[in-house]
Amino acid sequence: MIARRTDGERTGSALRLSVTGRSNLRCCYCNPGIGETSGCATGSAAGGPVPGLEDILHLAGIVIETCSVVKVRLTGGEPLTRPDIDVIARRLRDLPGVGHVGVTTNGQLLETWARPLREAGVDSVNVSLDSLRPDRYRAITGGGSLRRVMAGLAAARAAGMEKVKANFVVMGGVNDDEMETALRAALEEGYELR
Repeated sequence: MIARRTDGERTGSALRLSVTGRSNLRCCYCNPGIGETSGCATGSAAGGPVPGLEDILHLAGIVIETCSVVKVRLTGGEPLTRPDIDVIARRLRDLPGVGHVGVTTNGQLLETWARPLREAGVDSVNVSLDSLRPDRYRAITGGGSLRRVMAGLAAARAAGMEKVKANFVVMGGVNDDEMETALRAALEEGYELR
């Protein structure tokens, strides 16, 4: 997906680039209508074929050049399941005109990847964090570990990411009673809540 952006005097496009359709979780909002867990449907973590490194870089290079892309966000599925995610990030960051590379992740593997991604030129991470209750988080994500997410957020800050954001999807009757708690935690821990 390409979006035209205007940031002050800087104008350019932003590219959201899905590097895999696969995920290591079964989050209810990504897999609607299959099963019920704490009022939130769950489904399969399987995805389609994983595009090759050179195919991703070739296509992205064409889009970046022709659309004046200045910002690239790597998404999935779960992009950190790719063993070459740091290579993808580094090679995209090195393309002329690209001034920002970000990653959207569920955070399960971020503790391991935070430093390599920062060293590859990744500027920011957006992490899914839909509950601060371990049992509820596990239910919403189909088996995820809240401890891993919190360790990943801390690792991203320690690695020197310019922006560390947590995305809290508010779901009525599921996690809407945690909004104030989530905001307080973000303020205390030093990440931005969205």
